[in-house]
Amino acid sequence: MEKKGFNRPWEVWYDNLMGILDHTSTSEEEWFLSLQERVYPEAAIWAQMIMRCKYPILCTPSEDHEEFMLTEGAYSLHEGPPEPEAWVEFHVICVVSPRLTVLMRDILLPEIIEDREESKRLSKQVAHADHLKPLSNPQDAHSIFHDLVVVKPRVGKYISTGSGDINLVTDPMADTEGDRLCLPIFRIGSPDVQSLNSVILHEALDFPDLVSAPNLPYSLL
Repeated sequence: MEKKGFNRPWEVWYDNLMGILDHTSTSEEEWFLSLQERVYPEAAIWAQMIMRCKYPILCTPSEDHEEFMLTEGAYSLHEGPPEPEAWVEFHVICVVSPRLTVLMRDILLPEIIEDREESKRLSKQVAHADHLKPLSNPQDAHSIFHDLVVVKPRVGKYISTGSGDINLVTDPMADTEGDRLCLPIFRIGSPDVQSLNSVILHEALDFPDLVSAPNLPYSLL
């Protein structure tokens, strides 16, 4: 902080954020290596871990009368086995508003499109089991959101079929520089909303303040 002339912690956070967003490079590997020279090394390592091991899912309650709890620490919550000596993180939860939450989901958890390939699905299951081995009881480690029906952000357009399946439609002739990333918002049912709220409340023991929005204009989402 002293070297960069920062006086307050939020200045460090903001500088790291802008450094990650604005940093450019000629290759992915070079981007990660040079990022450590632009931002704090710990922040660069964190960014690399998140970008390579997780992907974002946008969630909103399917029922209009339900909402996510919003606490002081709800911007970054851990979902995974509580073992500091063998850190395993299935999801990072970021509650944006009472009607919108971002889940950063581990790439080894189920994803309906890539899991259609049996070889890829089995490979992920083996890698996931290996990832859990350092835990004291790996057989009991299970994400409460393991079975969420979700897809990764991809270039193209997702189409929902009448049977509830999801397909990706792409244009092979499209200019890749003009491609748009499809990041759908998933409407999740009451059980998953309550599961999310249970994690939020569990992690809120040190943050007593809660926010609710009974008059929130839900139609905006």
